[in-house]
Amino acid sequence: MTKRTIILFKESLLQSIVSDCVTFGFALILLWASWGSTGWTFISGCVLLVFLLAKATMITSDTTHKFNSIDDLQAWINKQRGEE
Repeated sequence: MTKRTIILFKESLLQSIVSDCVTFGFALILLWASWGSTGWTFISGCVLLVFLLAKATMITSDTTHKFNSIDDLQAWINKQRGEE
């Protein structure tokens, strides 16, 4: 009998793409609105850098969980709910 592994993702790829498009769209609007203004362009650039650093942190963090059985999955769900 083959061993089954259950993998749980916190965010789907589609959700990540949509989130990034919305954020980059907002950043592009900020850059367009601040065109010709050094101060606002600098602030917009800083906002974009903060986003990129936050996204890099999210990518490198543990975003997947692997479970070897349904019982392991149920125990993890109960732990997340605070039901020991």
